Amino acid sequence: MNTSNSYIPFHIYLFIFGAFYYWILPLVILKCNLLEGMPGVQLLDEYNFQHVESIYLLIIFLLVISFIIGSVLPLRFRKIKPVNKVSTTLISPRDIFLLSLPFFIYGQYIVFNARGFLFKGYTAAHGEDTMGPIATINTIFLVLYLYLKYIKSDNIWRKRAIQLCKLSLIEFSVVLLGLGSRMYVLIPIIALMVSYLRYNKLNSRLIFTVLIVAFIFLTIGIWRISSEGMNWTLLLYIGGAEPLFTWISAISYFLSNDIQMFAFPQNFITSFFNFIPRFLFPSKGLYIQPINGNYDSPLGATNLITSLLADFGLIGACLALFLLGFILTHILYNWRNIYGQVYYCCVCGILPFQFFRDAIPIVNKMALFNMLIIPLFLFVFIRITIKYNTREKSTIR
Repeated sequence: MNTSNSYIPFHIYLFIFGAFYYWILPLVILKCNLLEGMPGVQLLDEYNFQHVESIYLLIIFLLVISFIIGSVLPLRFRKIKPVNKVSTTLISPRDIFLLSLPFFIYGQYIVFNARGFLFKGYTAAHGEDTMGPIATINTIFLVLYLYLKYIKSDNIWRKRAIQLCKLSLIEFSVVLLGLGSRMYVLIPIIALMVSYLRYNKLNSRLIFTVLIVAFIFLTIGIWRISSEGMNWTLLLYIGGAEPLFTWISAISYFLSNDIQMFAFPQNFITSFFNFIPRFLFPSKGLYIQPINGNYDSPLGATNLITSLLADFGLIGACLALFLLGFILTHILYNWRNIYGQVYYCCVCGILPFQFFRDAIPIVNKMALFNMLIIPLFLFVFIRITIKYNTREKSTIR
């Protein structure tokens, strides 16, 4: 499966997986009583979803179809050319290496301060002051690493920069796991997988690697909640509890609200306040408006279907997903430079998990600020600095 002989963009596969995992699987688990008696499952007992099941499934169908149509529509109006590896270098490997050092050092400082919170279970009070910066730094190293992989160069600076980015991705991913976050670790894993599949076919080795990674993540989850060893029931629970508990916000919204056709997206619009660093705007959370409607979220996660319907309404949500699919396909086939290809892979890393379970302000910050604005600002800053230094040297001579 690669883009040289496939006309189906990767983001369609990832979105469909996320839709099944977060929208359909919870329904299957409850109707088949697959996790009856497991911790927290009793929270779903108070939600009698049978009388809204039909409208729920219909809306899911409309949302998925909207995203697919938006994703494939651009392919009808242009001839897709094979994607060749781009080689235009925006900044040199040496500059990337020097650029990454301050982030690496700052990351060590944050990790050192958070050492008392690591691997303490889900009850550890680590807060956003640790999780947010580490996730941002990890994302920056993901962008830099993917950029280096696209550069057709074999000099010593590229090797050093790749080694530093690899080390950082591994270290900060382990730290994020130690803080109780698996979502932020899955993002670079999925992005790297998409980057690999852009130019390579799906093979048994990659499938085996994906299965091993999934098993490791499930094992970590079991280790954090149980000391009784591993069994199939716990594996199913760890794999199914995440979408099931996230689904509480979805089913409670359907039971407590009338589905509007359109809504004013106050949460989406004010979510851009989240782009401002906390040290510059400590009270930014007070200015981010909540989504419309009533729903329950006892464990914190907000299902995507809740965010979409509450913020945009049914027709508005279909249009939003249509535009998202359209934009992603446009990026995939029209942003031909290195940065565009790297950004596409990074956004794909968000789609199957974080996109479906985190609030809009979090997803927007990750996709637009951490993955687009910050790296682009750094790249532009380095380019301007290089030109200025070159001009100064020419003037001196």
